Amino acid sequence: MTRILDLELSGLRLPTGRGLPARNRVGQAAFHDAAFLARYDDRTLIYDCFEAAEGITFLCPPLLNLKPLLAEAEIRVDGHPAAIREIRDLSRCSVVVLTVATGGTVTVGHRTSAPTWRSDAITRRPSRG
Repeated sequence: MTRILDLELSGLRLPTGRGLPARNRVGQAAFHDAAFLARYDDRTLIYDCFEAAEGITFLCPPLLNLKPLLAEAEIRVDGHPAAIREIRDLSRCSVVVLTVATGGTVTVGHRTSAPTWRSDAITRRPSRG
């Protein structure tokens, strides 16, 4: 039986101007016209963060060249270190599963040659009613 949790959206966008890479574009370059480039989101790293049976899970756009950045990130759940158990690349997204099953606050950060960036992706436990 699948357990479905209704959680608040908790995405993460990479800041601009800190020396962090932008995500590569998908598809063939011949189709990258001005309209495509204006709509393409190259800064979102995580769409959503939620608790699942296999562990806290990030739903991401295709990580492409950002996979090493996320794989090397410092991830903490409720202040405690967490690690990535698995990264699955699907046709339209990447799924990242942590080694921690539950938590309230997930913090993702990274040290680069530029100043450290850190962002909070909040998961909320479902209300019990």
